[in-house]
Amino acid sequence: MKLRIIFILVAIVLFFNYSLTDRTISGPEVKEMLDAIKSAGRDRDSVKLTSFFTSDAVIVIDLPANMGGRMEMGVTQYREQLSQTWSLPAEFTFDVEDESYTISKDGKSAEASSTMIEEVMMGGRVIISSRSKEEMRIVAVDGKPAISNVYAKITFNQ
Repeated sequence: MKLRIIFILVAIVLFFNYSLTDRTISGPEVKEMLDAIKSAGRDRDSVKLTSFFTSDAVIVIDLPANMGGRMEMGVTQYREQLSQTWSLPAEFTFDVEDESYTISKDGKSAEASSTMIEEVMMGGRVIISSRSKEEMRIVAVDGKPAISNVYAKITFNQ
């Protein structure tokens, strides 16, 4: 009898986990996630921002050659980079333009893109102004959208 109960419980747990991981993602869920990421960026909350990434996400940033060129990192390194940058005694502003996303036909992934305009100010003066074209791959993880890949090409304004 105990063996039968254990078997039934295991079957229920497996079914529940399967149904969560197999669930599709919707446009409103992706939009909600993208809005939450923007909010975390405005709050300079690197932990919250990176909580929307898969644990094995890859972030690739293409900078001009004189600024280090291509950087590839995982979520932990990206979180640390954000924390270090946002800890500077500066004012950071950003705006997002041309934001769009498409959900795959099977609903298990999405592609999102946007253009981000950023400025860093110190002492009331703009010290860095940049524009980045960003592309993201979003997948369903435990029934929720999560970012698995980011590619950003950053150009600096003169």
